[in-house]
Amino acid sequence: MEYRILGKTGEKVSLLSYGTGGPSQFGQKTGGTDKSRKRLIDIAINHGINLFDTAPAYSNSEELLGNALKGINRDSYLLATKVSTRIEDLKSRGDSIDQLMNPSFPRKSLERSLKKLNLEYVDIFQFHGLLQKNYESITDCFLDSIIKAREEGLIRYIGITENMVIEPRHTAMVTALNKHPEVWDTMMLKYGIMNQWAAKNVFPIVKEKNIGILNMAPVRITLTKNSKLNERFNDWGKNRPDIVGTLEDLNSLNDNNSENNDIISQGYAFAGSHKCVSTIITGTSNENHLLDNLKSINSKMDRNTIKKIVELFGNSDSPD
Repeated sequence: MEYRILGKTGEKVSLLSYGTGGPSQFGQKTGGTDKSRKRLIDIAINHGINLFDTAPAYSNSEELLGNALKGINRDSYLLATKVSTRIEDLKSRGDSIDQLMNPSFPRKSLERSLKKLNLEYVDIFQFHGLLQKNYESITDCFLDSIIKAREEGLIRYIGITENMVIEPRHTAMVTALNKHPEVWDTMMLKYGIMNQWAAKNVFPIVKEKNIGILNMAPVRITLTKNSKLNERFNDWGKNRPDIVGTLEDLNSLNDNNSENNDIISQGYAFAGSHKCVSTIITGTSNENHLLDNLKSINSKMDRNTIKKIVELFGNSDSPD
């Protein structure tokens, strides 16, 4: 496993990390059991993964992850969770939407998360899916409480995550970098073959400010489903003359890079090729898929192939 430094935190983090979100939500939507979840975590740990990401919004993932991590040395891994900034998340948990204007809500959410995780602290506490239009109101309301929790040792680092479907060009992340660059230790966003926009408007500032990047979903959905790929390239062919690459170009990349002999490996290799990316999050609940992703994360992409992908798809901004 390759390890990278997570920005200004100085933490060494595995290039592949494990998340309990995504379509499966740690097996909750795919028939997973406590036993299968424990096996997933054991596989991850045994292969060097040392960062686990979860959230109150992922159904009961926090409690299930806490149970699966029991008995594992707390100093051997980093744990990241979140506080919801999305109305749909609050409603699903039975919280009033008025909590988004309640300065005590982050502390309430954190304490609830710690109890479910059975931990005394979390390493990274993140604003979940913060949108640009809500950025100022949410940070004005929540930030002091989160900073105080850090001072008390309940959290170590402060992060922010985006809603990649609504803001595929990372609008809130840019606002965060402009408004509070000193606050953010980490940012979670999407960067991959099908969405390279972060290299234009986020990574140059992140590099300067030394902020760690958690790369979410670089191969999820579009790269894994032929129907989605066809849909995306049909749209780009009609409406995006600035994206010169075609589906045929994407499929032909194997001819130039024999080490990555499938689109998934290519997706992981490219997602990790940018040095601003500290870690790539996988959210599978399938053991074989996790093992495949662990193998893919070790795939390397030569410079010429990386250059070609940027030339062909550098303006890509797929939301999925």
